[in-house]
Amino acid sequence: MGIMLYGPAVALQAVTGFNMWYSICILAVSAILYTAIGGLRAVIWTDVFQSFVMYFCLLVAIIKGINEVGNLKDVWEISRDNQRLDLDFRFDPFTRHTVFNLMFGYLLYAFGTVFNQSSFQRITVAKTPRTAAWVLMLAGPFYALTTGLAIFQGLLAFAYFKTKRCDPLEAGIISNPNQIMPYYMLMLFQNWRGMPGLFVAALFSACLSTMSSGLSSLSTITWVDIFKPMLKSASETKATFVCKASVVIYGLMSLGVAALVSNIGGTLTQIGDSLVSSFSGPLTGLILFGSLCPWANKKGALAGTLCAIVITLWLAFGSIFSSTLPPTPYLPPAPTDQCPVTNISILFMSHNVTTAEMVTNTTKYSIHGIQKLYSLSYTMNAPIAILIVFVVGIIVSLIFYKPHEVNPKYIVPVCEKVCCCLPSCAQKKFRSRAISTLKDEEENMELDSKLDRT
Repeated sequence: MGIMLYGPAVALQAVTGFNMWYSICILAVSAILYTAIGGLRAVIWTDVFQSFVMYFCLLVAIIKGINEVGNLKDVWEISRDNQRLDLDFRFDPFTRHTVFNLMFGYLLYAFGTVFNQSSFQRITVAKTPRTAAWVLMLAGPFYALTTGLAIFQGLLAFAYFKTKRCDPLEAGIISNPNQIMPYYMLMLFQNWRGMPGLFVAALFSACLSTMSSGLSSLSTITWVDIFKPMLKSASETKATFVCKASVVIYGLMSLGVAALVSNIGGTLTQIGDSLVSSFSGPLTGLILFGSLCPWANKKGALAGTLCAIVITLWLAFGSIFSSTLPPTPYLPPAPTDQCPVTNISILFMSHNVTTAEMVTNTTKYSIHGIQKLYSLSYTMNAPIAILIVFVVGIIVSLIFYKPHEVNPKYIVPVCEKVCCCLPSCAQKKFRSRAISTLKDEEENMELDSKLDRT
């Protein structure tokens, strides 16, 4: 939530010069107020409205951008000729972006989106299991569509600056790569009254939807998992007070996180994914470990999850704050010979390391020892976390294994599903003790039901 507070504030500062901390405070207070007053119903309905604002702004910007560049073919050719469409098919976890890293790493990273508290809340408020299933079936394609539109916006922005022969980052008009899209939108719609404001509204909508969902989830967890077991006879009034107070407290804590993030360099996508995957990865590992391993128990699950969180956070902070790692070299920039010096560009003007300097400076860095671990691609955080959960969880669970602790109804019978074509006698060899117990219970219940009918 702190990362989401910081992102739109930087964008607004870039577009209008409005103080970043004023923006952060306004966003935080807005999210706290309507989440605390309206609860989950307010969160869901505002999310719906905000999504329309975001999609409308994306589509208008894409149509306008294509018209400015020429056509889709021109966008594609400019991107291809300037290495924006080059694909790296190597299996190299130390390279920031490869096809394998993005496909494998983000596939496992996306599982955390399904398992997090915000998703579970929306699933459990659905009226029927069928409705909940439809929510999940629709969420995946829309998530992919949103990501695809955002990526295409990046290609459009570069093609636009290439056509105008003015790369704002290379020319020093902006000092932060996170300001590229706000500056692009400002230039794209400079003659359209109100459109830059719509872009700011879309950014704020994205921030508020994430903030409100997070605050609602945290307040629910605080009451249900912490206070409710201690206050078993608590009234509805007391429960409401705890939820509203926790919304305020967590909102203020997110301001502190935003302050920390503001001191970290680099793109928000990489910073956010590095830190978020340090928790979503262990969460995914916890759910998969508990459902796929019949011998899993609470001690193994807890030990594996905590180890995964600690190790992946260590790797994330090491890669972010390490002073010996080379900065990520940028791709070749667009020309800067047609950059105008206007009042708008003066607003962004500050000292900036150029792309050429960035590429040149990377040659003087040498990576060795523990720094090699810090140079792992941030997309590998989630797979590493899941692997740690399984390795540590299996070892600890086997040490403290007690068959009666495993509830068979929570186990996914993978072997039985994979080996479903085998005879029943062969399937029993692959079936775990917990699943066999569940099957025996089901068979006994079915037999009892037949006897009762008889």
